[in-house]
Amino acid sequence: MRGEAARRKATLFAAIGALLTFIAGAGAANAQAVILDTSDVLVENSSGENLVTLGSGGDLDLGIAMATNGDLRIFSNAGDVVALLDRADLTVGGINEDGDIFVTDDAGVTTIQLDGDTGTITNGPEGNGLVKAWARINADGTIASCWNCSPQPTLTNRISTGSYEVGFTFAADITSRPFVCSPGHGDSVAALAHGIYCTDRFDNKSQIFVHTEDATGAETGSDFTIVIY
Repeated sequence: MRGEAARRKATLFAAIGALLTFIAGAGAANAQAVILDTSDVLVENSSGENLVTLGSGGDLDLGIAMATNGDLRIFSNAGDVVALLDRADLTVGGINEDGDIFVTDDAGVTTIQLDGDTGTITNGPEGNGLVKAWARINADGTIASCWNCSPQPTLTNRISTGSYEVGFTFAADITSRPFVCSPGHGDSVAALAHGIYCTDRFDNKSQIFVHTEDATGAETGSDFTIVIY
């Protein structure tokens, strides 16, 4: 516990049965006592009001209702605050500490992750609401930029003029996910295809096949973009 009373040197310690009371020394203006018994853990101020209550049922209450703002701080081994719950605001991460947030299901599998270093939010392959992956591919089949795509030339490449395959790494089977493709990307300088279509590969379920053609229907090379949801 990092309440004021827990951090100050106790001047009186009494043990009576299951009840322990710590009374802070002079100058402890905010929190004067810590009471530990078989039901609750309490940190009180000099007026006897509970600043922190850890109930026997596992509830943690911070601050005095309608009066005091109770903050919850988690410290690193260097003494830096790495997580702060301030009223309705939650801050994760601190000096030299990358703050990540994980949400798991009842089996302990991470279903949503927020990466504090990059700001990237991801969810599981079967989850909805977020982009799973994207790729910006050049006309020669090389990768201009991507997220969760495979850089392996055997998985992402130009098969022939106007025919491409792009591999992705977020799941072994991406056939259940919707995706869209369009000619061009942010760095395109060459002429773009007039038509484009994309479909998943039956022989490799982590790849998408892309075909690009000109206005006459002939195969033509083109930059393109794929987004998977």
